[in-house]
Amino acid sequence: MKSGFKVILLAMITVFMMSGSGIAGETVKFILRADPASFMISPDVDGFYIQGPGIRDEIDGSTAWTPSIDAGIGFNVGDSVLLDATLGVGWYYGGEALESSFVTQRLSARFKLGKTMTLGAQAGLIQFDNLDWKGDYAGSNVQFSSSDGYLAGLSFTAGSERVSFSLSVEYVSLDDFDVTTTGGWTPSSNSLDLSGALVNMGVLLRF
Repeated sequence: MKSGFKVILLAMITVFMMSGSGIAGETVKFILRADPASFMISPDVDGFYIQGPGIRDEIDGSTAWTPSIDAGIGFNVGDSVLLDATLGVGWYYGGEALESSFVTQRLSARFKLGKTMTLGAQAGLIQFDNLDWKGDYAGSNVQFSSSDGYLAGLSFTAGSERVSFSLSVEYVSLDDFDVTTTGGWTPSSNSLDLSGALVNMGVLLRF
């Protein structure tokens, strides 16, 4: 079911971004969003550890800093609806133990609430390709597989149509990372699930 959803969503994003100015004859807008104040809460991460002879390296906590930047295109549909499609890249800083880059693709539809605010929904795809163990021990003796999944949630902006504060709250569903170790190290689990909640706060430019 998850795979089917991802295929459908990817097709929708691709069609949207290739359609140019053909949607309802509206002018194409360029989108740029920077979210430096962002974090991801992954409950399964807390307590995950790598253990060796007399040594145990454990993750304490479930929150990671996830700054990101997105760019794409958008359209004004009539006087009340804004449609955006973006591609993004971000970085996952999971305390002192986990680090990875990630990429996203999103579609969003927001409704204008007066002249200064918008509220709507967004959904997309997310992929991690190079999750690394950055704990005090083990290092290169721990490897993670890649993982991808989908995200969906609510998006809010406040400001002008060109420059605004942006806030989004999304649920992220990811395939488990397979965990393999060498050199006598043992993980607490052979898989790691980063699924959870993603909160993004930053600035949205639309011009």
